Amino acid sequence: MIRSYKIFGTGNPSRGRFGEVKPGKLLKLIVLIALLSFAQLSIAGERELKDLRIKPKVDQAVLRLIAGTMPQNRYAVIIGISDYQDPNIPDLRFARKDAEAVYEVLTDPAIGGFKKENVLLLVDEDATFMNIRSALRDWLVEKVSGEDDLVFIFFSGHGAPEPKLKGEEFDAYLVAYDTKIDRIRSTGFPMSELKEVFNLPSRKIVVMLDCCYSGAGGRSIIREGLRPGLVAGIDEEIMRLGGEGRIIITSSTEKQVSLELEEVGHGVFTYCLLEALKGKADTKSDGLLGYVTLDEVWDYLKRKVPELARKKGIKQTPIRSGIETGDVILAVNIPKLFQGRLMRAYTSGQITGREYELGKKLLANEGKLSEGERRMLKALKDFLLGEISVETMREIW
Repeated sequence: MIRSYKIFGTGNPSRGRFGEVKPGKLLKLIVLIALLSFAQLSIAGERELKDLRIKPKVDQAVLRLIAGTMPQNRYAVIIGISDYQDPNIPDLRFARKDAEAVYEVLTDPAIGGFKKENVLLLVDEDATFMNIRSALRDWLVEKVSGEDDLVFIFFSGHGAPEPKLKGEEFDAYLVAYDTKIDRIRSTGFPMSELKEVFNLPSRKIVVMLDCCYSGAGGRSIIREGLRPGLVAGIDEEIMRLGGEGRIIITSSTEKQVSLELEEVGHGVFTYCLLEALKGKADTKSDGLLGYVTLDEVWDYLKRKVPELARKKGIKQTPIRSGIETGDVILAVNIPKLFQGRLMRAYTSGQITGREYELGKKLLANEGKLSEGERRMLKALKDFLLGEISVETMREIW
């Protein structure tokens, strides 16, 4: 009968690193090791679950509808910088998360519907001055070819003011990962370079900036020797950049601070933008019900951003420049997409007023339906998606 075991061998057949181990003690040791390993796996699993985003299953027919009705040629450059190379530039908590969240929403086939190959994401060390310039001057130029192509540019990070060489006004800069605080003019990305983007053939260019230029903290920096709060001329510069088919929306005015909020894990502006794109902005009962348009997003931002900032005792007012040329669709809102199609089926005479009212009730009470009502709802959705005829729907009803 074996009386002892060699573990973690040292060359002695009866003793290991822990000395001689009897069979009973070995069993206890194995159980202890297993319990410790299980505990470590459980902790790791909990961490992973916190980051796991469980998305509701979306019917393939709905995805086909979205893909078929959304504009196909849509391109986006998404930039977020939390970690800066220059130790004199304070890092931000949520700018990278802002960019990653906007990327996730835009490329979600059930929300933004952008093709992933048409969205360029630059975060932290990848968001250098040259990479940002190349994304806007090279990558977009290679992609965008038509007037109806949609271009969406998003930046989350620090902004910086720098006095013009003449006069008392300031130029606005976006602070890249490798920008030097004492050489903003040569290493920061000038807002004026957006003019190059606006030379693209597209008539639907949207730029959204979650940064500020006051130099008074938040998402702005200012080099030594300049006084925060004396910045002037930046709002006017932004207004001049916008134009027909060229929309710029910034998270605050030149003398305000753009907030980051711990409780939402984002900048105030970005958080409201994400909520808008996910459907909260889709409030207009028009022919585009179910589609989140730029106008609806702007209406939501100009109302919700000041409201949320005010709760923290801060004044933050987004500003917008430019005029749309036609409706600019940024995302879809699936629940209202069905409502909109139901309304159009009624106004076009495909269904009766009684069927319209019944359809509204089925859609409004989706989670509270009986088995028979769920079959009716499925038939309604299949009809609205073009999968079955109105006659087939009526037979099921």
